[in-house]
Amino acid sequence: MSEPTIRAMEPATVAVDAGGSTEVAALSSSIGGGVMSGDEIPAIGRQKAITPVRAARRLREELAALNIASDVHDGYGLALVSVWFGLVVWTDGQVFRWWAGQEMGRARLRRYAFCPAGDPVMAARRVADRCVELRERGPVPVPGPNGCAPQ
Repeated sequence: MSEPTIRAMEPATVAVDAGGSTEVAALSSSIGGGVMSGDEIPAIGRQKAITPVRAARRLREELAALNIASDVHDGYGLALVSVWFGLVVWTDGQVFRWWAGQEMGRARLRRYAFCPAGDPVMAARRVADRCVELRERGPVPVPGPNGCAPQ
């Protein structure tokens, strides 16, 4: 198996299938590339390493500044920011990732958006936009007596 190619990227959207294969579509036309194959890894500049929990807490603070409540959970080297029903942002301390709400092709590859963890302000704005989309779709399912939403 060959080493994956690492290509510098701006914030982008990633498609991941159940087998772990990925495609990344750049959001900025100022960078070359467009779609990345599964053997390429998005590298988002050189940035100072921060812990996943610290990155998640910084995102939570920026979301709070936008009047969006969220919770931070951590474990196993990742941190999650629970924002809204169907919107969870996870981070490894380098990148924030969340489902962009789109699927591609017959294989229904999910598109994931990502943003550098070093820029929680931009990440919060993009997550807030996604949160607005989800809120406009309708009410959140009400949990049943056992705490789970009815199926």
